[in-house]
Amino acid sequence: MKLLRCSFRRGNDNSPDEQTIRSSHPKPAPMSGKIAGDDVLVFLSDSGVLSFISYEELDQGRGKFSIVKELYLAPPGLGHKYLGRSLCVDPLSRALAVAAWQDLVKVYMLTQHQSRENFEPIKEERLLEVKGIIWNMAFLYPTANEKERLLLALVVFDDVEKSASIMLYQFWSNEPLQKAELYGKLPLGKDFPLPLHLVPLPHHPETFLLINERQISFLQADDITCGNVNYYKLNLPPTYGTATEAPLITSYALPSELPPLSSGLSSAVASTQYLYLGTDKGDLYKVLVTGEPYVELQLLGKLNPIGEAMHVIATNDQQGDLLAISGEMANGSVVTVDHFNNVNIRAEILNWSPVLDFVSLDYYNEQHDSLYLCCGGSLGGSIREIRNGVGVTTIVSTGADFGSANRLWSLKTNASDVNDSFLVISFVHETRLMYSGGWCSEYVLTDSWLAGELEDVSDRSGFDLEQSTIGTGVLHTTGYLVQICHRAVIVTHPNLNDDELASSSAKWTSPDGATITVGFTVENNVILGLSSNQTHSLVMLAVNIDPSTIVAPFPICLIGTYKPSIEIYGINSTFGFELLHSESLASYSSEGINIPQSTAFVGTEQMHFLAGLRDGTIIQYSWSWSTDVGKPILTSPSSRKIGVFPVQIIYPQNRVHSNYVLVFSDRAWKIISTSNGLAFDSISFNQPEQITAATSFADGSECDGYLTVTKNVLNYVYLDSEKRNNVRYIAKENTPRRILYDKLTEKFLIACNVESSSRPTTMLKLIEPLSGEALAEQRMREQEIVYSLCVWNIPGKRKYRYICVGTGIHDAGSIPHHGRLLIYNIKKNPPRKQAISEAATYELKLVWENERAGAVYSVCPYEDGYLLVAAGKTLYMFYLDLNLKKLVECCKISIRSPVVSISVQGSWISVGTQKDSVLFYTFDKVQQSLEFVRGARHLRLVANSKFISEKLSVGTDKLGTVFGMTYDEESVRRPLNDSFAFNQGETTLRLNIGSMVYESAENCAYKRLGWSETTGESEKNKPSIIGCSIIGSVVLYLRLDEKVFSTLEELQTILAKHPCTRPLLGNNHYRFRSLVVPAKNVIDGEMVSQFLLLPYPTKMEIIQASCFFDQVGQDLADRSTQEIHPNDAERTRHELVIAWISQILQELNQHCN
Repeated sequence: MKLLRCSFRRGNDNSPDEQTIRSSHPKPAPMSGKIAGDDVLVFLSDSGVLSFISYEELDQGRGKFSIVKELYLAPPGLGHKYLGRSLCVDPLSRALAVAAWQDLVKVYMLTQHQSRENFEPIKEERLLEVKGIIWNMAFLYPTANEKERLLLALVVFDDVEKSASIMLYQFWSNEPLQKAELYGKLPLGKDFPLPLHLVPLPHHPETFLLINERQISFLQADDITCGNVNYYKLNLPPTYGTATEAPLITSYALPSELPPLSSGLSSAVASTQYLYLGTDKGDLYKVLVTGEPYVELQLLGKLNPIGEAMHVIATNDQQGDLLAISGEMANGSVVTVDHFNNVNIRAEILNWSPVLDFVSLDYYNEQHDSLYLCCGGSLGGSIREIRNGVGVTTIVSTGADFGSANRLWSLKTNASDVNDSFLVISFVHETRLMYSGGWCSEYVLTDSWLAGELEDVSDRSGFDLEQSTIGTGVLHTTGYLVQICHRAVIVTHPNLNDDELASSSAKWTSPDGATITVGFTVENNVILGLSSNQTHSLVMLAVNIDPSTIVAPFPICLIGTYKPSIEIYGINSTFGFELLHSESLASYSSEGINIPQSTAFVGTEQMHFLAGLRDGTIIQYSWSWSTDVGKPILTSPSSRKIGVFPVQIIYPQNRVHSNYVLVFSDRAWKIISTSNGLAFDSISFNQPEQITAATSFADGSECDGYLTVTKNVLNYVYLDSEKRNNVRYIAKENTPRRILYDKLTEKFLIACNVESSSRPTTMLKLIEPLSGEALAEQRMREQEIVYSLCVWNIPGKRKYRYICVGTGIHDAGSIPHHGRLLIYNIKKNPPRKQAISEAATYELKLVWENERAGAVYSVCPYEDGYLLVAAGKTLYMFYLDLNLKKLVECCKISIRSPVVSISVQGSWISVGTQKDSVLFYTFDKVQQSLEFVRGARHLRLVANSKFISEKLSVGTDKLGTVFGMTYDEESVRRPLNDSFAFNQGETTLRLNIGSMVYESAENCAYKRLGWSETTGESEKNKPSIIGCSIIGSVVLYLRLDEKVFSTLEELQTILAKHPCTRPLLGNNHYRFRSLVVPAKNVIDGEMVSQFLLLPYPTKMEIIQASCFFDQVGQDLADRSTQEIHPNDAERTRHELVIAWISQILQELNQHCN
């Protein structure tokens, strides 16, 4: 990709460019976009097309890329003589050049003034034949005296003569390209190191740096034309720990370039030109270049290994440079480099690749899975967690001074205030009042906020500090707070300005020793629930401080009882309390634990009433009010188990205009009112079961702030406005290769490289999932790599659980010729009796060891305690003889190519091989033999295969294809049927079954299908197939019913050709998805999801383009008439189709968002 700076004609010019275009290409079809800005991006891809792309800012922070021009270069693919390997653009955007890997370069001369509506940039083109492999190519910066001259420099390796040279071509922008000539050629010799970068220098016209594996060379155009072999060279410094090995320069970045079509080029050589270099070891260098010539290399610092992309985003005279730096098998970073060459990391750029393995599991008991991935390589490797939910950012935490805190309340000084001023903290036997000191929107939180800015004003509060508080509130009268204790109610005006003056307060004590069980404040009234001698009563206290001029609305009071029930009372100042409705909860959960703990209202247009029970159940009702009888109507009750602890409901800061509440049990949830019902989004606290108290707290910012008490610590956190996939680092490991979750110990077993080993060697580590702490380690032999991990459960009167490890030993070369099957037991050692505070320790105890010819690439448990092991080209079946305490081989079978994966479903075995695709086997327990059932039609280099349901296996190959295979019993001789297949474009090494999101909305536009109808899947939470590619993409594969599939397939066909939605870089959608085998029975989610982003007129145009949607619209209209949907009756058939498709796509997208 390169940037092309354009000069556009003023005004609206809809006529094509009148200049003659000397080109052999046919006139292209109209493109989709009008150029909005002054720049155009130029792309190369494997499509064989040179694409000109514009970018336009849209509303709501969105943008759009549009195709404005396409030029045919070569057939699709990466042929070594196909144009499309490299691209360069002249600094003044007068020309561009495209090169093949070998022999060919095409130069395009560009027009200087373009039309935004009819972009025709090519004025002339010429094909140059260059003998050899083209390593580097770039246009040089021109001098001020010869702005019409263009110089194109190439570094070419002659594969016949086995020598490299620099070639310089000369063009003139005011003359035909046919007059272009080879201006000069400089031989570099046969032993010249591999050229890595050719860097034109903006401040040194017709000059460039040539960076190879050992040197930086300074060359001018005159050096090439004169054959000067004594040009300036600077040797690269040796890397850390070596005396001779130079660092590999992976990328470079110039701090600035010339402005568009600059006419202010200086003929004088600038005093200093500098640029940045990055290396594969993470070294960041600054290079100073002067015209003497002289090159100085300065080491600025060490980062993660640096990849091939680095760019100077901005340059500031006071603050220095801002750089974006990619990572190589590690995270990249955004850094600043000041004028003193200090490097400061400002942000990380996530890079997950390579992802060699992952597991999916519901570690947090949120009814959906989190993903745990082996990311990165070398010292940049790590174990990362992807957890879908509302993100939590901890702003600041205090020390462990809040051990017995059980409730938190945030209060305002005045009921009409926007920001909170007070925090009430209730402990078991005391209460404290904290004061924020006032907030403003410009206030910035610091680490000392809770310690300094939140002042303890308990002594001046007027509260009873020796009692636990069960309720608080703010009166409408300015400055008065209410404290409700078990025996009294206190109304106080805290004195915050003068330590010597006491706070003014009033106290009401409960009569006859009655206990206040619950209480709350509404306006200037306090509502209490009293309990005494097995009798229960309601009391309303009117606080008369100033005469009120506000007429109160009709308030209601909700009471939870031990019946169990919810009692709804109306509060009338004249007649007191009136029972309006009683809702029994006896049918929910078990007696004694179905007591209501908390209640809330949520929703704006449609109101929902929530009741949280003590057993972790939420009951939800649709709430409406009957004006005829003046009573509430509760309908459509439903319950949902969200945890096991009592449910506490927390309102957000603006409860009146909010459509959500927070709910805490042993898990934390955000319950949102949507058009489809209530949606339950999990909140990604690390340990939600340890949150003992929480309250919202408005600090004047736009963030959603809350105070929580966790592990005796008071935390101030911000919650994201919407759920997303949150990433957390668990542990930093050296090239993590395999990961396994052991449910018995609730720990991860990681196979990673040994840091201190000079040759690749694996270390097994037992990892704590929350802290990342290594609890036990086991080192393999030298050059022994772990390829497979699994848990082996053996049934019987006494159940056994073992960890199976398959390895390959690389004695010489890259292919292992033998390996081991290792069986471990994870032993937990309890803490010593004299050291109760110590944690338990673990050890990996080797139980059995079995050496095999060929690497053990896969190990898989089979039913009834058998164990399948793939070693090289042989598939073994083992069982454990408990009497002999011996691992016994019961049978084996040879296969034509090495086995890389094994998966089991019931008695069926799916075997993935390196050449023979997927094979199905069964095991005859009577004959103790493995029986071949059926093989695949197409040969594939299988990367992973997994049985999803009985007789359906889904797999991936190393060419990027995803496929599904089924077994048909009726066709005896036929191979396995291809259920579906498509090219994904990325190699996926692992597949798992799981659900990344919790599907909670009540209504659904389509019938949800799981991959297996026999796994006991709930109707709402159908598992998906989850795949993770080697470059870090997480892909979900969903099963669709026939009606939805046919509708989306028709939509996909239209969108794949529509100018606004077709592939941006020239690829034919169907051809790309069918690169290896013809695409079959697949919908591209990214393609069809573009429909949601289109303007409504464009959506209507697409739906009207197909007769298929006419019938779909008629079916929807008939269904709407039968189900009596008044809103649908006013819509046309096409409008119904747009609404239905949009709802389907939104619900499908929720699976991964």
